[in-house]
Amino acid sequence: MDIAYDMDLPKETNGTPNAVFNPWLEAHFENGVNSNCMTCHQRAIWSEPDATFLPITRGAAPANDPIFRNSTKVDFLWSLPLEGNN
Repeated sequence: MDIAYDMDLPKETNGTPNAVFNPWLEAHFENGVNSNCMTCHQRAIWSEPDATFLPITRGAAPANDPIFRNSTKVDFLWSLPLEGNN
């Protein structure tokens, strides 16, 4: 068992950002086994029409990541955008 508190550290043996994933949630996504919990939560946004967490990535997202354009960051909580859709 491993816990991801950081998008990049500790580095994997090949020097890439930390890979920690939930096999019940991410394994069925393309590249899901190379994901990082915090990277996904860092990308939590509310946007129109719908927020998306795809593509699956690893490592800290750059400030100019296209996912942040025309959207509002929701402080790591994907549940916030979902609340408004119920």
